[in-house]
Amino acid sequence: MTGEAVARIRSAQKSARDSWPPLERLASTFNDVNDDDFRALVKRVAVAMDDLDRYFVLLLMEARRRGVG
Repeated sequence: MTGEAVARIRSAQKSARDSWPPLERLASTFNDVNDDDFRALVKRVAVAMDDLDRYFVLLLMEARRRGVG
């Protein structure tokens, strides 16, 4: 893993975290939309974003362990 890779991981992590507020606003429409499919989709996206963030953290921990970045 290179310093450039670490920079790209951090950039992707920031981008994913920046997209969280719009998702929260979308999720707040739960009470306005009576559609189980919509609710399930938003929940799946939220879980996937959380999983992605955890993966980024693991990658950055491994880079730190190797002394990169």
